[in-house]
Amino acid sequence: MGTKAAPAPPPRPLPLCAKIVVAFLFFGLIFSIVGSIVIPMVFTTIISNIVEEIMVITPNSELYEGWKDPSSNMPVYQGYYFFDVQNKEGILQGEKPQVLEVGPYTYMMNVTRQNITFRDNDTVSYLQYMTYSFVPEMSVGSEEDMITTLNIPFMSAANGAKYKTFWEQISVAALGHIHNYQAFNEISVKDLLWGYKDPMLLHMQGLAGKDLVTTDTFGILHGQNGTNPNWFTVHTGVDNSSLLSTISEWNGTKTLSWWGDKQANMVNGTDGSMFHTGIQKEDLLQLFSPLNFRSMPYEYQYDTSYEGIPLYHFYVPRFAYANPSEYPPNAGFCLEDAEKCVPTGLFNISVCSQGAPMLLSHPHFLYGDESLIDAIDGIEPNETIHQNSIDIEPVMGVPFIVNQRIQINMYIEEIGGIGQTYGLKPTYFPILWIDTNGVLPDSMVDKYKEGMKLSQSIGNGARYGCIALGITCLLIAIVVIIYYRDRKHKIRDKQNQTIKAIENEYIALPMMDKEGSEINQNGSTKIDPVPV
Repeated sequence: MGTKAAPAPPPRPLPLCAKIVVAFLFFGLIFSIVGSIVIPMVFTTIISNIVEEIMVITPNSELYEGWKDPSSNMPVYQGYYFFDVQNKEGILQGEKPQVLEVGPYTYMMNVTRQNITFRDNDTVSYLQYMTYSFVPEMSVGSEEDMITTLNIPFMSAANGAKYKTFWEQISVAALGHIHNYQAFNEISVKDLLWGYKDPMLLHMQGLAGKDLVTTDTFGILHGQNGTNPNWFTVHTGVDNSSLLSTISEWNGTKTLSWWGDKQANMVNGTDGSMFHTGIQKEDLLQLFSPLNFRSMPYEYQYDTSYEGIPLYHFYVPRFAYANPSEYPPNAGFCLEDAEKCVPTGLFNISVCSQGAPMLLSHPHFLYGDESLIDAIDGIEPNETIHQNSIDIEPVMGVPFIVNQRIQINMYIEEIGGIGQTYGLKPTYFPILWIDTNGVLPDSMVDKYKEGMKLSQSIGNGARYGCIALGITCLLIAIVVIIYYRDRKHKIRDKQNQTIKAIENEYIALPMMDKEGSEINQNGSTKIDPVPV
């Protein structure tokens, strides 16, 4: 039979000091990890949840009163810059057009939401009214200043006759002569923007009827000042914060009807007064404006700040007005053959303007085809002052700085049978550009700073408190380790010294044999001399 192995001795329990060290190391690491990683993540989630609770459109929400009256949150202005034609006679002789930018002529926009109706499907409907008031102190002149520009009603009628019979073209030319109309005219800022009764339109209305010529008044913004409100239905963000302020319907429809495919006709995004919370740099924001006749994409460009508050800079990129050959998703905006689509940098809105050859672009054809810029003297695109952009606080999705900029243009060319157009070269001609701008007022910025400072103080207090506690625990553990290591070394040194002293004492004692006689170093017994 084999020998039975002896049982293993029980493990020695850790000394108390070792237990203390392990405890302090453990809690030190835990507190450091919680302070460095866990608290920032948890705190960010808590802040996001709080923001989502605040950023909803309901009668009891904190933002409701400001949402009803957006101008109370951010005063918005529109600056109008006109391209004053310098060589109108020369252009009719084939010269390159020369324009001089004149502006701004500034108006304050007052936006209100009325007839507000909340619905069961997490949406709210309202009528949005806009009124404009001239601000002389922010303008270069008065509304009575005269501008030389294209005679838009006459040139629209001429363009409409382009594919008509020769006699219809002669009729348009004759009407122009009756009213002494030319391709260019001088007109006041006020009339060009807000409208005037046009004799030729009145004459044409009498001939063709009001069904074909619906008005005898022309103005780029005719009917927009306090009238002709738009009916919007938007998401409240209660059930889904990512849909906050997103347009569900515009004037009773979920899609547009002007364009050639489903994507182009989609009503996407918000009206620009607010966006969803938790905006990421990868987001492609969408803004729908009836004056643009489409949804406009805004892409992240860079980080910026305002009064110390971090913001994201979003802008309308080149592809928004790109020719379909450069950006195929824009094919739905071209209703003609692909070869006839307008160059990159232009957006043809003739289908939305009763057939008048009107086009939109960035101011000074920014990001547009070089041919647009080279065709006219006085066009000088500058990204800093001509870019269409929004600076947004990403946590709450609130715009802090708005610069929505757009240019209105008209296509001109010589039209057979209409002598007033003879000599005109095919040109995309700029008329004016508009800068809709606003900056969040100091009172709102200060309120935001207070909230941000409080939340940061709480978050940083918890975070750095945990980190400090963790570091303290680790330092205590290190001090205890060092203390007991030094103490152990001292005890060991003392033991070594004691052993050495004992060894030295043992060597100094004489060696004895069995009888108790001292032994010499050579091993013989030492004999003491006998006394005489």
